Amino acid sequence: MKRLKRPLALLLVLVMCISLLQITVLADDITRRTGAEGVSGETVGSASAIQDEIEPIAQAPGRELLDDYEGLSVTKTVTTTQPLEGFQIGEKVKYRIVVYNIGLEDIHGLVVRDPLTGQEEKYDRWGNNFLPGASFTVTTSLTISEDNLKEVQDGKLVNVAEVSGYIKEGWNGKAKDVRKTASASIDVAQAALTVEKTVDPTSSFDLGEEIKFDIKVTNSSKVTVNDIAVTDPLTGLHESVGTLAPGESTATFTTYKV
Repeated sequence: MKRLKRPLALLLVLVMCISLLQITVLADDITRRTGAEGVSGETVGSASAIQDEIEPIAQAPGRELLDDYEGLSVTKTVTTTQPLEGFQIGEKVKYRIVVYNIGLEDIHGLVVRDPLTGQEEKYDRWGNNFLPGASFTVTTSLTISEDNLKEVQDGKLVNVAEVSGYIKEGWNGKAKDVRKTASASIDVAQAALTVEKTVDPTSSFDLGEEIKFDIKVTNSSKVTVNDIAVTDPLTGLHESVGTLAPGESTATFTTYKV
């Protein structure tokens, strides 16, 4: 019996050694494949902390800005049919803004802003990461107002949309802000009046003689003009003409004694 117990004991020790060896080899293999050797709980947590440390573009003053970023493609179009005479006050204009990520980097915190219409849209899909190949469409509208007419140049109102966000260069690289703009213009109808003033008769006048001035007002624009008044400081004339349709004229006169 004693002879039998000794070989069993040796066999048991051998089996235990082999098991420990397999566990050690398995642990080494896991370490090599995951690169987790010496990783502490603090280091593991830093992978998710990188995203948290990156602030949104609106809260990152002084961060490097990649203006006109080539990884973004932005188009802006007018989707409302434009009248031949241009849009008038009170009419509504619709726009479509389409953003594409044509780069190789994810864009974080993507925001589309249209200052003229007051529209702001944040991209909120796929974990808020604007992935390469992704697109984002925003629609907005503007009702033409008197204030808009102040921004009209050469009969056109330009509307600029701005797209912004940030990228990370490399897995743990520094965040950089990115921006791209696109614009669309519309024709805006503006009022225009022409005034002709003639004197009758055209000859010289004697002291005390009355001079008659004929005044003709024409609406030379493509929009109806309301609340027209004719004023002549020399003669004291202040007369309401009312409303003139495009191309329409009206005549009045005033006198002055020499």
